[in-house]
Amino acid sequence: MKYQSQRGVALVITLIMLSVITFLTVAFLAISRRDRASVTTSLNQTDARFMADTALARLQAEITARVMSQDSLFSYDLMMTRNFINPQGFDPANAVRTNLTNVNYDYYTTTGTPLNRDDHAQNIANLFYDPRPPVFVRTNTNADLDFRFYLDNNRNSRFETNGMQPIVIDELGNTNGLFADFLGEPEWIGVLQNPESPHSPTNRFIGRYLYVALPIGKTLDLNHIHNYAKGDINLPRIMNAGDGFLRNQGFGSWELNLGGFLADLNTNAYVRDATIQYEYLPDVSSGAFANRGDAFQDALSFLSFRYRGNYDNIASVSGSFPAVGATAFRRDLIDGYSTRPVLVSPFANVTDPDSDPNDLTGQPWAGSNSRTNYLDPQELFDPTKTSPAFVQRLTNSVARTNSYDRYTFQRLLEQIGTGSEPEVLGKININYTNNPAVNRVSTNFVDWTPLQFFTNVAQ
Repeated sequence: MKYQSQRGVALVITLIMLSVITFLTVAFLAISRRDRASVTTSLNQTDARFMADTALARLQAEITARVMSQDSLFSYDLMMTRNFINPQGFDPANAVRTNLTNVNYDYYTTTGTPLNRDDHAQNIANLFYDPRPPVFVRTNTNADLDFRFYLDNNRNSRFETNGMQPIVIDELGNTNGLFADFLGEPEWIGVLQNPESPHSPTNRFIGRYLYVALPIGKTLDLNHIHNYAKGDINLPRIMNAGDGFLRNQGFGSWELNLGGFLADLNTNAYVRDATIQYEYLPDVSSGAFANRGDAFQDALSFLSFRYRGNYDNIASVSGSFPAVGATAFRRDLIDGYSTRPVLVSPFANVTDPDSDPNDLTGQPWAGSNSRTNYLDPQELFDPTKTSPAFVQRLTNSVARTNSYDRYTFQRLLEQIGTGSEPEVLGKININYTNNPAVNRVSTNFVDWTPLQFFTNVAQ
């Protein structure tokens, strides 16, 4: 009887030990799987960071090369990555079959005849110079896998090619016999595990990168263009009665006409008819109110997003600058508010319109920071940040076949961006006081004192 009870105790102990071992095994496997996923995520993040660093280094080299070759610090504009592809197509002839410049996924780029399986494999083996890795993805608009070797910047689900191309003049694909150097869409460049050798089963692609570089100093900025100066004269502060742009002395970037820019960007989207599509009405004394036309309406939608729909949402000069700055602003012989009197001749403003006691420095000022900023040109496709009408005009244009309409977004990127917003508040302006303790913007009026500058930098 005692022997049987001992066997029962031993069985219970054995089962408990098996349970503990099973628990520890499951726990170990769970922790190992979690750690493996964590390590994989960390490796992917490291690869992504290296790809970003590679793209930045490549861009810096490209800019430096242009500056040195042209002997000018301004010899660069909108830049983006391009793959190396033989424009004549892949040549299956044995004499050049394995040449590293014999790279194209089609036999002839004009007809788009795809490669057979053997030639496709050889084409991949030839990838070496700025290679276009074969990455296929499932897009939202197509159930089939899509060879997405480019960034669809203008969202028309088509590739806008780069380089010298024939100018297409209509929707039938006819050309006029002329060529132009088109700047299309950025293309992904693959990074090989061993960049000194072509692609092979033992030399895989470990990542890819692309960049779009828009020079800040050579473009307009959506966050610092256009105004609603007529809101100080005869338009309601709630921006629902039409465009209120007014140009006077051209003092600041806010006196640049965004409506005029849009009208000239694509004359097919904004037909130039002085009585319907584009009418700028500068003479406010005659009773004219809002500027008229689609281009001005779209410009107003941009400004309304920045001001959150109300002209009173932006700061005044008096609210932005200290008293000495507001006083200097009134006495600088410049109409910084762009309102009155409207400059109709070179000699109309012989005295400073801002020097009278009814100066507007307590009113909203178009030169102050916007309440909401554009951070990425892709936001232009968001109708809540522009307008449904503008998005429709843009998407209709880039969906067409003729070169002028199809490359509308690329022309826009070459001329306007979102990058020149001031640095984050809290940084030290080296020229003028911007004490972060009081959240003050930098000015052209108040100098640092030596002690104040030193203590703020140290802080």
